[in-house]
This record gives sequence, structure tokens and C-alpha cells, in this order.
Amino acid sequence: MTTMKCDEEIFEINDFSTSSDWERFIADIEEILTHWNLTNSVDNSSLDSIHTPSSPTPQLPITKIATSKLLSDPHRWQQRQESIKYRKVAFSLQFFQFKKDPLPTPSVSIGLPEHCPQSNRNQSNQSWRDMSSIENDWPVTGHPLVRYYGLSQFLLLIPLNGETISTEDRARQLLGSASIALHNLDCEIPFFCQISTSNRRLFMGVGHQPNGFRTYFDIIQFPDIPPSYRYFNELMVLFKKKLYSSFSYHSNVITPKDESVDEYRSSSSNDPTVRVSIRFTYLLNRWPTEYLLFNPSMDVHNLFVRQFSYFGTSRNNSKAHEQIMANFANLYGDPLTQWQLATTWPSVAEELITDNAYHSDLQPRNAPRWSLRSLFTEDSKNSQLYCRHVELFRIFIQLGNRSPNNPLLNLLLRNTDNHQQQKDEQETQDIRQALDRLSTPIHSSAQSSLLKTTNTLLVTSQLLSNLMSLAAGTGSRQIPSEYIEAFVENLFDDDDDEKPVKNTDIKSNDDDNEDDQLGKLKSAPRDSLSWRLANLVVNIYGQTRQPFNLAQLWKFFLQKLRTHWRSGRLLPHLDENTTDNIDHGSCLFHQKLQMFNSCIRQKIKREHQLDSNVKLAEDSDEEFFDAQDEEPEMNENQTAEGQFYPLKDVKGQPMYLLSYPNRPIQVPQTQDPAPMTEDVLARQVTHLAQIDDARMKIRLQSAGLLSDMEAFKAANPGCQFEDFIRWHSPRDWIQQSSSDSNDETSDTFGLSRRMRESNTWNDLWELARPCPVRRQKRLFNYTKEAEEILQYFETISLANLVHYLSPIVCKSIILQLLQYRKEILHFIRSNNRGDSNIDFLSIDMVSIEHLFTIGDYERLIDVQLIELEFAMLKFYSLLHKFFHSYETFFHRQKKSFADLFRDQQSTTTTITTTVAKKQPIARISKLKNIGQTMGEIKGSDFIQFILELISEPEKEFTNTDMIAQLIVQIFADSDRFQYEQSTSVGDRIPTATTTTTNESSSDNDKMMKPITSGSLPPPTGKEFIIRATGISRPAPYSRPSSHRMYCFLANDFRIASAFTEDIAYF
Repeated sequence: MTTMKCDEEIFEINDFSTSSDWERFIADIEEILTHWNLTNSVDNSSLDSIHTPSSPTPQLPITKIATSKLLSDPHRWQQRQESIKYRKVAFSLQFFQFKKDPLPTPSVSIGLPEHCPQSNRNQSNQSWRDMSSIENDWPVTGHPLVRYYGLSQFLLLIPLNGETISTEDRARQLLGSASIALHNLDCEIPFFCQISTSNRRLFMGVGHQPNGFRTYFDIIQFPDIPPSYRYFNELMVLFKKKLYSSFSYHSNVITPKDESVDEYRSSSSNDPTVRVSIRFTYLLNRWPTEYLLFNPSMDVHNLFVRQFSYFGTSRNNSKAHEQIMANFANLYGDPLTQWQLATTWPSVAEELITDNAYHSDLQPRNAPRWSLRSLFTEDSKNSQLYCRHVELFRIFIQLGNRSPNNPLLNLLLRNTDNHQQQKDEQETQDIRQALDRLSTPIHSSAQSSLLKTTNTLLVTSQLLSNLMSLAAGTGSRQIPSEYIEAFVENLFDDDDDEKPVKNTDIKSNDDDNEDDQLGKLKSAPRDSLSWRLANLVVNIYGQTRQPFNLAQLWKFFLQKLRTHWRSGRLLPHLDENTTDNIDHGSCLFHQKLQMFNSCIRQKIKREHQLDSNVKLAEDSDEEFFDAQDEEPEMNENQTAEGQFYPLKDVKGQPMYLLSYPNRPIQVPQTQDPAPMTEDVLARQVTHLAQIDDARMKIRLQSAGLLSDMEAFKAANPGCQFEDFIRWHSPRDWIQQSSSDSNDETSDTFGLSRRMRESNTWNDLWELARPCPVRRQKRLFNYTKEAEEILQYFETISLANLVHYLSPIVCKSIILQLLQYRKEILHFIRSNNRGDSNIDFLSIDMVSIEHLFTIGDYERLIDVQLIELEFAMLKFYSLLHKFFHSYETFFHRQKKSFADLFRDQQSTTTTITTTVAKKQPIARISKLKNIGQTMGEIKGSDFIQFILELISEPEKEFTNTDMIAQLIVQIFADSDRFQYEQSTSVGDRIPTATTTTTNESSSDNDKMMKPITSGSLPPPTGKEFIIRATGISRPAPYSRPSSHRMYCFLANDFRIASAFTEDIAYF
């Protein structure tokens, strides 16, 4: 038994050479960092020895600047990630790096003076240069770590698969492993671990610094602000407690034990320095009704209504089919969802600030730097709600995708059957009476006369807008047929006296390029009949959402086509010339209408073609003329028919028949070639491709040639094949040389080799018989073609109709948006002579043309059109805000906002001290002597400010700007609006300045509200960045280092600290 026990103990061996999970985790981190080339980031020369404060100071390399504005740009950030495991938990190791600005401009740092001690210089690597720079403070977007610390690069470890790091011990274990890996590789990039869930934005981190320093990053978060830490002085006490947790304030400064002690103490660079940057943020996310871009009480005298045609007021008297009209009647809201106003004190010594429960020096109007950020809706549904023009096109496209392939006119029969079986009073009661009141309210006879004469009241866009508004307010309704008929009648109105004159004054250098690009779009000419119809279809369906209305419209449109066909009247607004050529550069629907017009033109031509003394031959589809087996011999006694004019050579001399030299060749009257739309042409090409016999293919394609031969023989009795070639193909009648017996050459003419060897032309000539054009079978059977088009239109489905009209609707929308864009650009350029950043209105015409050509309209909407329209709405919204604020601010002076944009040279606005006495808002700064004028503003200042608000993350300005006063006015109006909405009239607190006069009660500073008008509400959030340099941690004999603490006080309480410790002298 003893032997067996010894044997068992022999095999119980622990192999300590096997790597543990912890060691493998460290090795994996090192491998990933090596692969990303993040090793040896410390200068080797600084690792030779640990410098003391008396050591010479090497110069830091000049770094390229990374400001908070650049840190907020998501396009400047690069991200890499790799998967890693620790035990059984999977992690994602991510590396965030900022692409720095190419300009080698040094950043402004706090606590790094020009003659800084060497120890402080050595520990100031890239991470501390980022955290010490005030230029990196307050990035408005980006990763939370960028917001808390201003870092330009960092590593982040995130657990995957729903795992969380919920305990501090586990986080310390991971950070300890990372610290070992960073030290082994001399990597100075901070390393963070995500703590708890991602929505809490909690992190712990460690940073390896050169020469034996290490920075510890910690973040705490409370759901509520502790009562003892609501003010800066209390946060400063907390910061100092963290710095001097073990030692007193004065004993924590290093004092060398040598003869240079007096010189060391006299150096100001060794004194602890604490400075703080402060920012108060004010949020405005509830706009008063008058500030909303879309509201029912929108002033018709607004600058937008007069200046911009986007809102459609200038089109109220225009025809309903001229362009697609968006209805804003039932739209209430604004694309601008929030304003974030920040008042900032960039860098202030902590002893100069008093901020406690009893007194505060941090008054927002004393802040030297203000900044404003505009947040627009990011929800795709909301953006579609406001982009009414593009959304109309999207609704129209979706109608075609979900519609069945049944004929569109079947909806009329189905609706009739439903009315016969059951009569719904709710569907037929209110709309006709309301529309009657809109048009001719009193006498029914007057209404019927208006309908019969199609008065302009029935066809203007104002009536259609009212009709749409009523339909949208009462649900999906049917429009009475008499109104639909009136709109269709107006489509064919050829009176061009009321056409709007295009404004050519707003053309820029880019317009020609855009016009060239738009000319390539395969659609329909502007203001053509197909263009008008497409616009009217979209306008009627846009708000009613009732396919039955489209069926009615299509029925009346087909009736008009048949009327024009029977009466022999050409369709108006279709062809600029009188030829029968089909424009294959247009869409198929426009080609169909062109073909129909060609049929009408051929019908008119056929009826007036014959002479009065010749009886018209009766045309029939079943009439065929076969060639005779033997062609009769032609002589001088035969009667020529169908002659047009004598043929002449290049010298103007008549040409004669070869067989009858005294008889000139007569050019015959021929048939025009049959026009074909692209779908018919494609079917013909497909049919010919299926025929294997080459001679049969040529015969099928030679119908026009045979007709010309027959007409030529009828006009020129006794002619030869050579005579026909001399007229029809003169290039094949060439000069030939022949020699006689006397060796004298004489020039003769004959057929080319191609014609001599061609059997097809000879065969056709032998087959052709003398037949004038009036007795030939028609090459272009216009009657058959017209009936086929009408029959196809009568059986067309709603999906096919939408498919045919989509290119026209798309181009119409594009042209309208580009017109609105030109108006904005003209407004900007005419009122802002400087360089304006208008990139937010940039468009990619190449991409638009490509997506349009391939018919990907959904992607065209999402990628290009909706972004363009929403960018214009941003400009409209911001300009509207300043318009109303300006009008409110200068209500007593009766100054108009529009006057700023009429004469830039002479029209300016100056706030004098007299106005400042009347307006409390003008007393905005206590730090600067403003003098006799508070500020001067021009229209160009507003435009430039708006452009920067749109294109930049936030716009900085000073508290003395006039725009700052208008912004405060907007915040005050919003605060008053929210107060009035939340309280009843009897519960409101009147101010001391309330009076009973009408003038005083209308003034903004005498409204009943709990705070003074023109003042900012309490800040929504407070942020503090406290920086300290020259303080030794963790021991008083440690080398001094830099420290930082970020505090955020809003709905929650958050502190992000970065304290550095000397791990060499601790």
C-alpha cells in the first residue's frame, strides 16, 4: 500500500511552464498592437535614464493641431478592431485614431509653459498634449471618451455577446493585463475597458507614460446630482481631495536637498497651477408656433413667401399642371429639432471664480465665448414628412409597385357597381358642397356655367390645393368628375399668354452644366402635353390617395384624344416642328403621343393631298397591288403621274432620261417613312433576328425602297434602273473611263460596282410597277396605328401608367428642386459678397443621371433628392427663426427684416444706447466697454451665420454680437411659450412692468411670465474641465505631473478623472 501511494504521488505533477489564460491574454494584446504598429512609441533617447528636475530639457516635437471642431468630424476618425478572448469571454479590441490636420500648427496647452521642468516634459506624451490643450475641449460629437478627455487616439476593450464587466476587480484585472502589454511594447496610447452596459458610457483606463509615469482614468456616474456637488467650488474641493488624499497641500511640492533650494523655490514653474474651463449649455427644443417653419398662421408677407417659390404662394394663380405642388396646409412642425447654446469660459484660474449656493460669478452674459449648434431631425420618417416634393414622387412610385395589372378604367366600373349595390352617405355627402362653396357659392346656375366654360377658377393651383387640403382633412375622398374634366380640358389649352416668364437673372455659371446634364435625361420636354399630364396626375393623387380619381382623369384624357383624332386636330404642346420624326431621346409615353400626333398629321395630309380634279382612291388595309408578270413597255404616249419637280444636277441643269434624252427626270411624290416608337422598333429588330433567310430580311426592310421605285416609274414613263439610281442614290452613279480604237479616252458614267453586283435592288426594280403614291398601299397606316394606341391606352393598367409617367415626374421634381436651389444660391450670392460655403447644397449630377437612366428611382430619392430638399429646408428654417426674432426685437422701431437684404450698402441696423435702455436684452456684457453702439448687423451677417450653422458642428461668436441678442430673444420667447402652455391665464405671475395699454401689452418685455423677457433660462447642463500641473502623486517626493477632471452636471452627475502617478519615485 505504501508503494502504491508513492506511485500515485509521483504522477501528480504541476507543469508550471504551461501558459495561463492571463498570460495568453497579455500575449494576444501584444500581438494585436504589434500588428497595428503601435509599439515603441516612446523615444529611445528618453529611456536611457530617468531625468530629474535639474536635467536639461529636450524640446517636444511640434504636433499637428487637432481642434474640437475637427475632433467632431466623423470623417476624420479611423477605427480598427480585432477579436480577442480572455478565458471564455469574447472581447473586441478597438483602436480609434484621429487623422490630424496637415497644418503643423502647435496646439495651445494649459500647464506647459515654455520653460517647463524636464520631468513634466517627459511625461507629456501625445495623450497628455491632447488633454492639456484647450483647443480639444468640448467636441460636440464623437465617442464619449473624446468628449470626456479630448483624446485623439485610444484603445478600447468591449465585451461581446451580452457580457458586461460589472465589478471593479474584474476591470482592474483586465487593465492590469493591458498595462503589462503596454509597458512591454512601450505603447503610450491610453487603454480603456467598457464598464457595465454601453448606455451608461462608463469606462476605466490606464495610460503608460514615458520615464516612469502612469495615468489612471476613472469615470463615475450618478442618476441624480448630489446636493453637495452642485457648484464649482464644491467640485474644486472634491478635486483637491483626490489630489491630496494623503498629504497636505504645501507638503506635496518637491524641494531638492541641495544648495539650489532658493533658486528652485523662486521658480514660478514649480508652483501648483489649477485652471478650469467652464461651459453652460442651454437647450431649446420646443419652438413657439410663430417660429415653426410650417404652421397654419404662416404670415403671407413673410420674406420666404415673397422671395422663395418653394412654399408655393406665388403659384396660387398658376395652372395646376405647370409643376408638381406640395401641400403644406396640414403640416405642423419644423425640421430644426433643437438648438444648443453654449456659453464658455475657456481657461480661468480657479482662485478667480466664486460659484456656490449664495453667489456665482458664472453669469452667461459674461462668458467671453458663445457657440450655437443646430440639430435637425435624423428620423427618416420625419425628414420624409417635411420633404413634401420628394415624398410625392415616392408615393407615386409606390402606387405603381403595389397596383394590380388590371385595366385602370375598370375602377370606374367597379365603383359604379358598388354605388348601385350600396350607397355610403359618408362617402358622398360633404365634399361636393364644400367645393361648391370654394368655387361659386350661391347660385347653382353660376356653378354650371363655370364648369362649362372651364373658368380659371377651376383650373388654378389654388383650387387644387384647397381640394387636396379638404381631401386630406376628411380622409380618402373622390373628386367630382366635373372638376377632373375641367383640369383635363385645361391640359389641352393652347393659350400661352398666361405662361410664366422664366427668370433669367438668377442664372449662374453652373447652370449651363446642369442644363446639359438634365438634357440627357430621357423624359419629356418641359410644358409638353405629357409633362402637363404627369404633373396633374401626381398633384391629384398626391393628397387624395384615391386611384379612382386617376381613373376619372384617364377617362377624360382618352376622350380628348379621340376627339382630336376624329376632328383631325393636332394635339397641342407636343411637337415644335411639323415633321413625323419620333424623338427617341424622350420617354416612351411621350413617343406614343408623338406617334398619335403623327397619325393625325398624316390624316390631314392625306385628305388634302389629291388634286381637285382627281377622285380620291379608297384606302383599305386589305388592298394589295401585285406586280405584273411582264412590265408593259413604256413609251411617250403613257401618262405620267405623281410628278413633283424636275431633277437637276449640281450646276442647276436638268437631267434627262437615258432612253429619252428629250424628257427630263421628274422627282416623284413619295411616301414618308413610317415613324416608329422605340418599343415597336425593338419588336421589329427582334422579329428580324428570328429570320434566317438573309434575302427575306432585306425584302422586309425594303418596303420604302419598293414604294419609291413604283412612284419613280409612274412619274417617269420609259425610265431605266440607271435613271432611278441617278435620283435615289447619286453616289452609285460614278464616272468611268473607256478607250476607243484611236487611243483617245472619253469619260462615261455608269453604275457602281455595288449596284452592278446587287441582286436585291435589281430584283425590286423588276418587281416594281408604275404606281403613283396616291394608289400605293400606305407604308404608314396611320389609322391602324392611332387605333392601336387608343386601344392600348384604354386597357392600360395603373402600374404601367405609373411606369410610363415616372421619368417625367422624376425630371419635373429634379427641375423644381434645382430651381429652388438656384433661388437660394442667388439669394446668398447677391447678399453675401464674400466667399460663401454652400457645400450643403452641392449635388452630384453624374449620380443623378446614372440612377435616372437605370430607373432606380427609390435610390435616387434616398441618395440625392431627399438630401437636397432637406438641405434647403435647413436654410429656410434657420432664416425664418432669425426673421421672426428680428421682427419681434425691433417691433417698436418697426424695422423690417427684409430691408437688410434690399440694399447691403446703405441698410444696416445699429443698436444705440437709447435702444439698450428700452431693451433689457441689449445689456449683455459686463466685461467689455461697448461704447455708444451695441453692434451693427447686415443681411450678409445673417447669411454667413446660417451657412456656418449648417455646415459646421457649431458656430462660435461673441456675446456682443447682435445675433447673440436675437438668439437670446428666441430662447426667451420659447421659455415664455412653454410657461404659457403649462399654466392657465389666472395662474401666471405678472411682472412689475405689466401695464394695461395696448402698446405695452404687445411688447415682448411686458408679457406675463415668471422671468424677465430677454434672459436665458437656467442652463440644462454644466460642464467643468479642471486641470492641475506641478502636483506630485502619490508621494510628496514624487515628480510633479499633470492631472485633469471633467465634470458634467445635467440630468445625471458624471465625473471623468485622469490622475497621473510617478511609479518610479513613489
